[in-house]
Amino acid sequence: MNDTTTNPSQEPAGCTGEARVGEFASSADLWVAGVRYPSGTEIWCAHRGGAAAWTPDRKLAAKYPSESIAAMAARHLTEGEAVPFWTADEP
Repeated sequence: MNDTTTNPSQEPAGCTGEARVGEFASSADLWVAGVRYPSGTEIWCAHRGGAAAWTPDRKLAAKYPSESIAAMAARHLTEGEAVPFWTADEP
């Protein structure tokens, strides 16, 4: 799989897998993470009752203090054909 081509209509500004770690907003204070399915559907990492969970709403996504923690969360919750990604949180 080649993750070096960015298509703004399909990918959020952020990182997809390990190929893009550090390429975007490396000085961000908070990060969000999620997975993207082949259909284009994006699901965000969240917390419910202290446990890892998913949400379709980016506003409810968990905020991570570093890019590496967000990347780990995205990879940890990825299953099937979903592709993990992480990006700087928008203010």
